[in-house]
Amino acid sequence: MNGHLELVMPTAAYVMRASAVSNEPQHPGVQPVHAANATAALITSTNRAYDHAMAKFKTCSTVKETLKQQVLSAVDPIYYQDLEDDTFGYADVLIPAIIQHLTTTYGTLTASDLEINRDHLTEAWNPDEPIENLSTGPPILTADSTCTETYVSLSCPVLNKRLTTDPIKIKIPNGARKERKRIS
Repeated sequence: MNGHLELVMPTAAYVMRASAVSNEPQHPGVQPVHAANATAALITSTNRAYDHAMAKFKTCSTVKETLKQQVLSAVDPIYYQDLEDDTFGYADVLIPAIIQHLTTTYGTLTASDLEINRDHLTEAWNPDEPIENLSTGPPILTADSTCTETYVSLSCPVLNKRLTTDPIKIKIPNGARKERKRIS
């Protein structure tokens, strides 16, 4: 019913949405050994059940790794390198942890925030005016502290390598200001 949604959502958020706990398939173990007196029908049935469980596990593992690679390749590594283990890299890092790190550290932007900022950045500037006037130009975008969404917006510049070629200034939660340049 919810596909592989549990792979990208925190457990509590998934339980609230699906009204059920995650049922991510586990590895079924080794191929079962059949009893000496097992019938052909029982052996076939047992083998099919094992093959089905293994196929579900492989599909889920493939989807999980593909989704993780999509998120990691869509975001410049500088934004998530704090999660990297010296030995295992990102092998033990779950997708919700990556998304939570990006959201907590860099905030959430909406498509309308990006459009407003883009409009401000395309306004004409007179080079004869003092350079100090530029700092009073476009407003700084601030992470929305009321946002409780558990999914990633496709308009998020951190997660989709930017929709615009213009830089966007972002005020991150700790108060520091950073300017995002185009990520190619």
